[in-house]
Amino acid sequence: MGARLAEVEGLNLLTLSDKVVNEGYINRRLAKDFGVHGHLVRTLIADLIRRARPDAIWALQQMLGHTDRTTQRVYRSDFDESRAVMAFEDLYGRLSD
Repeated sequence: MGARLAEVEGLNLLTLSDKVVNEGYINRRLAKDFGVHGHLVRTLIADLIRRARPDAIWALQQMLGHTDRTTQRVYRSDFDESRAVMAFEDLYGRLSD
């Protein structure tokens, strides 16, 4: 799996190449087809990654392309919180058995 990730690192997620479909294309399609903005979809994906795989903050940072430290800290704290909640649930489950 690591080799495949290295192979696609930095590529456009839709084309799996350096080529971009068309700037704004995804936002226009989401607005036309579903009446939602791309930011909402990215937020939902970020929340899903955070809740399902709090150890995978790197995936979210790659997807969003956030490079400024403030944004990284905000997402990192969200992921840390999810990781702590999952650890607590695991511990509680083991203690109650």
